Amino acid sequence: MADLMKSVLTALGEKNCHLVGHSMGTLICQLISVRFPSMVKSLTLFGPMLEPPIEQDQP
Repeated sequence: MADLMKSVLTALGEKNCHLVGHSMGTLICQLISVRFPSMVKSLTLFGPMLEPPIEQDQP
């Protein structure tokens, strides 16, 4: 999803922006800021998930 967001921002002509994320969106914003730091002016996270979701084995 971070790569998709980068593509959207690039298509819109945004070179850097302020990112705001809530819940799972905080993970996406964090990934964008790590992978593409030059695109992020600031990062605001509301209600971040403490850990990334983990796939659990199904019986």
